[in-house]
Amino acid sequence: SLHPQPSNMMMPGMGITAGSVPQAIQFAKTGLQILVLLTFSAFGDYGSYKFRLLKILTWLGSFLVFLNIFCTHSSLYWLAGVSHILAGACFVLCVSYYNAYLPLMMKNYRGDSEQLADITDAASNKGMLAGYVGGVSALVMSWAILAFLECDPCKNACSEFDLFIWPAVSMAMVGLWWCGFSVIT
Repeated sequence: SLHPQPSNMMMPGMGITAGSVPQAIQFAKTGLQILVLLTFSAFGDYGSYKFRLLKILTWLGSFLVFLNIFCTHSSLYWLAGVSHILAGACFVLCVSYYNAYLPLMMKNYRGDSEQLADITDAASNKGMLAGYVGGVSALVMSWAILAFLECDPCKNACSEFDLFIWPAVSMAMVGLWWCGFSVIT
């Protein structure tokens, strides 16, 4: 008998195929990002909550990404999807609050406004560079983990745990990278 392909299997209770789940998650994440930016980004422009919200959302977003460490069974696809959607919302708000907070970090500068703009740009560039270096480092480590430790079902029999644990560890590393490099920079 013919076995259905995993991408054509229906997801329980969702009415969509397994192959459509990543696109549905991306759609929901993008919609939520637009909603939270339109709704909550003003807190970064007005009020004294910029830095506090930046820290809270950084911790929350990195924790949500780290939750993927528990997604070691196919029945937990929903946890990976929900954490991805919510972490995306946290990320866009962090970027918004960072952009609102950066001028406050530079407010003690004594000099003309053109020099202040250059110094602000330089500080932002150094922080972004540190983040990208950290991100590339995490990417290389994830590649090494997946290349050398991930179970290949074509070569040998793998349990479901063996198939999911190393990608879950790689995603958890992304959460740790986000948290760690946000604290450093």
